[in-house]
Amino acid sequence: LHLALEAHVDPGEEVVFPDPGFVSYDALTRIAGGTPKPVAVRDDLTIDPTAIEEAITEDTAAFVVNSPGNPTGAVSSEDDVREFARIADEHDVLCLSDEVYEHIVFEGEHHSPMAFAESDNVVVVGACSKTYSMTGWRLGWVTASNRRIERMLRVHQYVQACASAPAQFAAEAALTGDQTVVDEMVQTFRERRDLVLDG
Repeated sequence: LHLALEAHVDPGEEVVFPDPGFVSYDALTRIAGGTPKPVAVRDDLTIDPTAIEEAITEDTAAFVVNSPGNPTGAVSSEDDVREFARIADEHDVLCLSDEVYEHIVFEGEHHSPMAFAESDNVVVVGACSKTYSMTGWRLGWVTASNRRIERMLRVHQYVQACASAPAQFAAEAALTGDQTVVDEMVQTFRERRDLVLDG
């Protein structure tokens, strides 16, 4: 998230993001010298593409979508995700899609705007943190066009430490190993969620 925003947001440019949303969206926008522009989520806690589009101005550098959402857990519909891709294409603005929770879905189905974009205006952020309970390992990645990756590498070489070898080996094992542990973890989370909701 830091690399993507630092590489694409100039001082004074706006970043639109959901509210409530992950606390880092606001902070990382400010670190990049940008202007945070939070947009309220709908009553069902999903991000409204219309609200995002209405918030975009000529000063907007990026908008953030997060599905499944943190802290809400809300999952955007396929139609909404298609709209996020369209907005990025038509307004020529970066859609930063935070998909760190992509495997932890209780209802609905995860979709990525990258699957629908016709331009390279979508950058996807992923991580081992949530899916494999590896938050302390601090290992994530971005998926983007070569042009956008090159911009992020210019920032990376000066502000990010290299991922440690143990973390990289652990991530390789997590990503290529037996995925039933993920299903078991999601089921446990679902049971806990249901217990709270029933209460």
